[in-house]
Amino acid sequence: MHKRKTIFAVFFSVAVSVGHAADECKSGKGYVTEHGRFTQTHCHENGHPTRSFLRLDSLKLIEDAQLFLLTSDNSLQRFLYSGGLDRSVACPKNLYLIDISLAAPKVIAFGVEGACPEYHWASWGKKRSVIAIKSNVRFVYENGKLTPPPKDLALITTIEPPRTGSGIDEKKLQPFVREVSPPK
Repeated sequence: MHKRKTIFAVFFSVAVSVGHAADECKSGKGYVTEHGRFTQTHCHENGHPTRSFLRLDSLKLIEDAQLFLLTSDNSLQRFLYSGGLDRSVACPKNLYLIDISLAAPKVIAFGVEGACPEYHWASWGKKRSVIAIKSNVRFVYENGKLTPPPKDLALITTIEPPRTGSGIDEKKLQPFVREVSPPK
């Protein structure tokens, strides 16, 4: 009977520890700014990515399934990231503009609903920055505000279609800009 209890206790312990396996997270050294250290953390469970997040000191700015740095201007303290993959269109779901030069850091999700928001180029200026997604669909960042392009014929003819499905549905095609609140 004692042997059965021991085997059950060992099995139960292993089952509990496997059932509650936590993901393992690693942070880079980061980048020191006037408002604190800006760092990115990647988390994995069993070798598979589970989440990524960005922090300014202890303030978590954003969390997504994955975050990839696309471009930045360290002197202006502005960074552009792509978020996790939207499997329905086989493209990143969002692009994120992060501005940590402000006293209250700003995180803005943007793109075009119903299309691939693939990064194309950026022009970083002190007063005005332009971020283009394929193919030359331009978002303008000025005075802490990101302005989307108009929904017009130029947008419809130049935007990158989704990688899966039947292509672009013009009715669903909508540029968007959303401020992102810090996760808890």
